[in-house]
Amino acid sequence: MPHADDHLHAARPRHDHGWLSPDPLLTKELGIPNACSRCHEDRGLEWNIAQADALFGTKVRARQRARAHAIAAAQTDAAGAAEGLVALLHQEDVPAWRATYLSLLPQTAGASAGREAARLALTASDPLERAAAARFFVGAPDASDLLSPLLKDPVRLVRLDAAWALSAQLPADAPARRELDEYLALTLDQPSGRLRLGQDKANRGDLAGAESEMARAAQWDPFSPAIRDAHGMVLAALGRANEAGTEFRRAAELSGRGGGPSAFRAGLAFAETGQAAEAENAFRLAVQCDPKLHRAWYNLGLLLAQQQRLAEATQALEQAERAAPGEPDYPYALATVCLRAGDSAGARAAAQRVLRLDPTHEGARQVLRALGR
Repeated sequence: MPHADDHLHAARPRHDHGWLSPDPLLTKELGIPNACSRCHEDRGLEWNIAQADALFGTKVRARQRARAHAIAAAQTDAAGAAEGLVALLHQEDVPAWRATYLSLLPQTAGASAGREAARLALTASDPLERAAAARFFVGAPDASDLLSPLLKDPVRLVRLDAAWALSAQLPADAPARRELDEYLALTLDQPSGRLRLGQDKANRGDLAGAESEMARAAQWDPFSPAIRDAHGMVLAALGRANEAGTEFRRAAELSGRGGGPSAFRAGLAFAETGQAAEAENAFRLAVQCDPKLHRAWYNLGLLLAQQQRLAEATQALEQAERAAPGEPDYPYALATVCLRAGDSAGARAAAQRVLRLDPTHEGARQVLRALGR
């Protein structure tokens, strides 16, 4: 897939297949490296931005900048990310970029905004778009109706992506099933191949077989966060929460700053098995990796409240509310903790914030009744 920039920065090399004009503005806004700053680092970023705009102009790079911002928003699931991808999808005339936007859409919270665009892309002239559209509908209730025609597509990539999406429904003797099995068998000497086979088994309901394949993949490549995370998912589905937590935590440690979601899953798994200290450590790792992970702050607050650590619980729940001010669960939990801590003013204010978000919230009304309104 195309990338937003291909140039090298002394502190963070980057290699891809793009060949775009260097744009120091994207370094300032998104942290994307640029060639100008490599040679003129002593002049400062603002000087490089001005010089690049003077040399290359801004109009010619407007599309490059729009693509970069849309991709960055999708990768962090920022507010409006899905709508931004759909808007570019309608404007874009390069099939590879349209396929890129379609591939990123499922990662966003508002992916449903792109459903109609993805449905239309199922019959696009370019196979990259058709394949990306097939991936969009993985797990959709109507996937069979939408994707069955693609099982006979003239392009193998499209057939395979459609078969993957419909794997659980394909009869063992169906041509599409055989083609998918043959494809999966090609890389069974590699950790990624074992992971893929394990995912297919999980999709087909064979969780024991999936766990075996993923355990082998993790053994062959113990430093892959993706394999550890997938293995943790299957272990959790099997009810082996403690082992799942260990895998999720290892995935988070291997992922560095990007390990927040895995650490959050580790916290949930450890909390399920009553390992409060391990759960707390995992939730704290999650918010250390990504302070915007409001569900991790929320669960950390609940865990601390269970341990009667009310001041710390209050701080965590306040962080959750700051990160997601439109979620009524967070101020409600904060109101209950403040009430237990004897902070009537804090409890009242939090309950009132809940009711501004959800006027029918009975729990918040109960808090106010307990305070005598």
